[in-house]
Amino acid sequence: MMWRRISNPDVLIYLDVTMGVAARREGLEQPSAWWVEEREVRLAHARAHCDLYIDTSALTPEDILTQVLGYLKESTENLEVDGMVGESPAAPILSFVGRSNSGKTTLLEKLIALLRERGYRVGVVKHTVRADVETDLPGTDTRRLWEAGAQHVAFVTPDRIVHTRRYAELPPLEAALAGVGDVDLVLIEGFKYGPYPKIEVVRAARDPALIPDLENRIACVTDVLDLACGVPKFAFDDGMALADFVERVVIRCEA
Repeated sequence: MMWRRISNPDVLIYLDVTMGVAARREGLEQPSAWWVEEREVRLAHARAHCDLYIDTSALTPEDILTQVLGYLKESTENLEVDGMVGESPAAPILSFVGRSNSGKTTLLEKLIALLRERGYRVGVVKHTVRADVETDLPGTDTRRLWEAGAQHVAFVTPDRIVHTRRYAELPPLEAALAGVGDVDLVLIEGFKYGPYPKIEVVRAARDPALIPDLENRIACVTDVLDLACGVPKFAFDDGMALADFVERVVIRCEA
């Protein structure tokens, strides 16, 4: 985590570029596949914790500057409104993305159990594109209150609180994250176009190809042996190695 040792910046911006474009820009030969993978491994911690990720491959310097200045202006305004200038997010956030039925939920079940064994408190945000999903049992008091038209139902028991809220439009990811607290790590299942670092789940039987144009991919879990993803790869049955990676790179910010 050299970036952190040198300056511990208030804002970390990760400017990425494909190796082909980088070689053309510098007038160099195409680097080897080994070198590309090694580069991605070494930069994985910075990519996982960057505040802004930009793929510069198709951008001009002016385009990049515009995006950076726009992000800094928006971030500063939001922090001033919230009265939180200088404060960091409560917990790191990591997304698991992949095509439907690729095994994301099963993978997260195993990962959460392993992280819990290590003493970490894990929050989860699950996304689905389906509307009118059953989130309560028919006939319960809370379900009856919901069906009566309540805008927001909170169910409180001796050991948990459950909230259900209506939205007229697709609720933003930030609305879900705002309700997650007192954890060491937040895992998101879905939201592949969100701004957070992502681990892509690729299962050969579902689709052996990567999601096109996916930004901020820091690792892959896959059974496609020759998958050229340019980031660390883990097998579905190698949960310990994946947990080690998440703990080291995402939670502890180590290289």
